[in-house]
Amino acid sequence: MANQNLFDSMFRPTPALRLKLKQAHLLIDPKKFIRQNLTLAVYLALGFSAVLFFIISKQSGKPAFFLILLFPVFFLISYSLFMRTPDNYIRQREREINKNIVFATRYIIIKMESGQPLLNSLVYASKGYAIGGKFFREIADDVNLGKPIEQALEDAHKYNPSRMFQMVLRQILNALRTGIDVSGSLKKILDQITREQQIEIKEYSKKLNSLVLFYLLAACVMPSLGISMFLVVGSLVHLTFDFKTYLLIWSIMLLLQLFFLGMVKSIKPAVEI
Repeated sequence: MANQNLFDSMFRPTPALRLKLKQAHLLIDPKKFIRQNLTLAVYLALGFSAVLFFIISKQSGKPAFFLILLFPVFFLISYSLFMRTPDNYIRQREREINKNIVFATRYIIIKMESGQPLLNSLVYASKGYAIGGKFFREIADDVNLGKPIEQALEDAHKYNPSRMFQMVLRQILNALRTGIDVSGSLKKILDQITREQQIEIKEYSKKLNSLVLFYLLAACVMPSLGISMFLVVGSLVHLTFDFKTYLLIWSIMLLLQLFFLGMVKSIKPAVEI
């Protein structure tokens, strides 16, 4: 019982963690999530420590008992990485929502201007817009289960990871509470979101130009010139180049290519054209 109380006091779920799990749509109890991460971190830290122990002991011929001191370091690193899992899901879902938020919102405006009520417009939008449509469908389901539409929109606004989607929901909430036209309010916020996405595309273009220049220098010009100079100098001083040397060079070049591809993908704005 004392151990249980100590565990609860040291690894108590915070409100921020509960919010992140809901925004990431990870349907797991926060306490269970922490316990799983602790277990995985212990196993991973033990695995790293054991592998290093056998490698160093085999090379030195003496048991490397000092690696026991590295176990807490491996454990803390592993645990912190596992606890960041919701952040990765949140970023992924945010990008997927932002890709079609403009089209989904415009579709709702068209439906409302054609005479459809707000709830029906949300239901129609939920049928054709992937992740964004899934959130619209959750709002409609909450209303069908008896929750007031304002409360359903408030909950969706709180647990949604996309700032742009939150802007749309906040505008709908304000329009419902003040009694003004919802479609008119959505048009204004849609113009703002469109301008923000246009700014993101322009900034992406500027970043891409700089990144391409750096890529040409670091991944094209410098390797080609460097290898040429290396071969020339090596031939003058009678150095021999075996297969391992060429394999190392090509491996470094491949890592550079993958690094730049990852950078381009990471800075790409979540905009569906």
